[in-house]
Amino acid sequence: MDDPTSRTALLVAAFDSQLKWCAGIRDELASRGFTPRVVVPDTRSALSTQQVLDAGFDRVDRVPWDDLVAACLASDVVVSALAGPSTHRLSLAVAEALGGSNGPGPVLVSGWVGIIIEKITAGYLDRSGTDVVAVNSTSDLAHFRRTGATLGVPTDNLVLSGLPFLSSDPRPTRTGTISTVLYADQPTVPAPAAERAYVYRRLVEHARRHPEREVLLKPRHRPGEDTFHRMSHAPEDLLPSGDLPPNFRIDHTPVPELLERVDLLVTMSSTA
Repeated sequence: MDDPTSRTALLVAAFDSQLKWCAGIRDELASRGFTPRVVVPDTRSALSTQQVLDAGFDRVDRVPWDDLVAACLASDVVVSALAGPSTHRLSLAVAEALGGSNGPGPVLVSGWVGIIIEKITAGYLDRSGTDVVAVNSTSDLAHFRRTGATLGVPTDNLVLSGLPFLSSDPRPTRTGTISTVLYADQPTVPAPAAERAYVYRRLVEHARRHPEREVLLKPRHRPGEDTFHRMSHAPEDLLPSGDLPPNFRIDHTPVPELLERVDLLVTMSSTA
């Protein structure tokens, strides 16, 4: 602990969205002299090789739960990108493993990998036992402080951080002719196949009405892959492959790469 070059950081993720959230934190910790390692618990998880690469990692280590807890105890900082219940379980396991030890345990960090759309209070309480709770927005921060005050939960561990994959120095909005449109799909909104097919058909219709534009549909994940919020109806299954305009394309390139050349981003209930 006295030698800053020997400090270690353990980042824990189970799905690609969680891994993307970890990437920015990993880079920041590495710039401060930490040696980062990414692990995936052998509970429910789904990460393909391509998802790992798309998130900016060369590899991740899959470990049994007991080995994960042991790795936490051997680290200086532990960043849990896991869902609330799993983060709660991990923080309790680390505390139990430390027991009556007089030595310092790791600094536990938790947060939300995107916009909170459900279970905001339960999610906060699941993470409230960590040393640092990274909060995405001022409205979330106000809600958590009210909840903590009502329940007698200390809130001095709440840190307004914003999403770590957002730039602190955003580029100016592009102006001029719209030549490339990107629709960033979300896995569960809308949920019914008929409603999703309707959205996809409207995108195809837009491409037909604007042949001068390139219209890209970016699904949440490739067919056969999985995410924390599972997508039941892939666009490849709902759109007629033989009747699509030439300026419309389903594109699985990561959104950050697509944004380099996109003029208009459209989405629905997505952190994108």
